[in-house]
Amino acid sequence: MTRYFEVELRWIAVVEAENEMEAISAAEYDKRDICGDSDPEVEAVGEIKGLDQLPQGWDAHALPYGGDGETRLSELLPQTEPVRDTNTLDMFEVQS
Repeated sequence: MTRYFEVELRWIAVVEAENEMEAISAAEYDKRDICGDSDPEVEAVGEIKGLDQLPQGWDAHALPYGGDGETRLSELLPQTEPVRDTNTLDMFEVQS
């Protein structure tokens, strides 16, 4: 079964600038070069089980990376994470 995860990609670069504000500006200006010249650190933040858990900047109409390129998140995820009723679970179900 396919699952969906939030991942964080982080690039580290050195920029020449007079102060921190100029350093931020320089990095924003050169971000395409920075991303192309180095590999990011990648970390899985957590599983997304419902549309209400999408990270900032993502919405139900977005296409997930790694998918078929056509199916939107609204077609793949429920509105909210499904709630498991522990009183009605099958006694032979493997629980994680």
